[in-house]
Amino acid sequence: MTTTQCPACHEPVWREDVFCEACGERLATGPAATPYAAPAAHPMPPPAPPPPPVPAAPPTSAIDPAPDGEPAAALQAERGADPPPDPPAEPAGVATELPSGADAPARTEIVWPATEPPGEASPPARGAGPRFTVTPVGGAIDDREQCVHCAHPTVDEDGYCEQCGLRQPVGRERMSADLGVVAGVSDRGRVRDSNADAMAFGFTGESARPDHVVAIVCDGVGSGAHSGQAAQDAADAGAAELLGCLADGLDPRKASTMAMAAAADAVTSLAGGGLDEVDAPATTYVSVVATSTEVTVAWLGDSRAYWVAAGTRDTTAATDGSVVDGAACLTIDHTVRNSYLADGTRAAHTLTRWLGADSDGMDPQIVTVHPARPGVVVLCTDGLWGYLGDPAELAAEILGHRDAAEATLGLVEYALASGGRDNVAVIALPFPAAGGWP
Repeated sequence: MTTTQCPACHEPVWREDVFCEACGERLATGPAATPYAAPAAHPMPPPAPPPPPVPAAPPTSAIDPAPDGEPAAALQAERGADPPPDPPAEPAGVATELPSGADAPARTEIVWPATEPPGEASPPARGAGPRFTVTPVGGAIDDREQCVHCAHPTVDEDGYCEQCGLRQPVGRERMSADLGVVAGVSDRGRVRDSNADAMAFGFTGESARPDHVVAIVCDGVGSGAHSGQAAQDAADAGAAELLGCLADGLDPRKASTMAMAAAADAVTSLAGGGLDEVDAPATTYVSVVATSTEVTVAWLGDSRAYWVAAGTRDTTAATDGSVVDGAACLTIDHTVRNSYLADGTRAAHTLTRWLGADSDGMDPQIVTVHPARPGVVVLCTDGLWGYLGDPAELAAEILGHRDAAEATLGLVEYALASGGRDNVAVIALPFPAAGGWP
């Protein structure tokens, strides 16, 4: 290679150069007139292939919220992301037809189709009608519009009757409910500070012709903590389980056993927080299931069930599977009798079986009887049978009333008039239910 000079700045340049490196002048002596071609011995390398495209993120069910209220679509466009996909088509069977002339909504809300989300089991198929009817959880506490003592229609704002002057019960001091085919009343009594008796009842099917009528009475054990709550929780849990099992097709004896277990769970769950066995919540329990042909009773403790037949007040024996006529006590008290009290009016007794965390066993005793004629089934606590325990005397008192609601109220008033030493709860259901009051 030889050198020469740039004609403009006289700097040395190579003869093969096309431009001067010092001043940029085009050199006439070099191969400037011909296009530059790379030497054959040094070919240019091929351009590198473009990088592979980055795969798009999988679509999501929702767009990330934009800061400061900025629309999500505008934010995504600014970030260079693809716009959100169109909403999926509305599933079949969910669309609703718009009225004529109405504007279509800007965005259709998707309703979950008629299949369950993954991991959620389908509920069992049920009939179109209600499965069962039951009294409110926590007790049938209603608003009273008249005096419970004299039926006067006016009670002052302090809760006293304007005619007899007596204070009206509040809350659980007096509970009552009437479902037509079964009714019940519970009262605090005249001595106790609170009402630890509880009740729950209901029926399966239609009220005009029920398949089963169910009732439960519980008496909270006074020596235990939260005795009133234990009794009400047991009654509510037992009634719900009993009615549900019957609606599912279980026989009354099996349903009664499962209901007792549910009631026991409700009571034992109250124990804890350092409570010892003496303070463990506990309650008695008696339940009845009445069909068109039989009556099934399950119990623990000394709350009782009676059968009272219409047209006779003779007492009759009642054993499991027997036909009953006249009047009979269907239960046997789970108690041990002690010495007579100082007033000599009744024998003190100690429970040997009950529902509670400190119970030795909570399997119920069950009997099923077949009434020979229409009558009434009565459930009650010792607040009533302590004054009216003889079946024939109970029959004489109850059969003079016109319906279940009037009968239960009359029996509670009988206990209060006799002294009201204890809480009292009474439920009455006519048998058969579709036949009305005997």
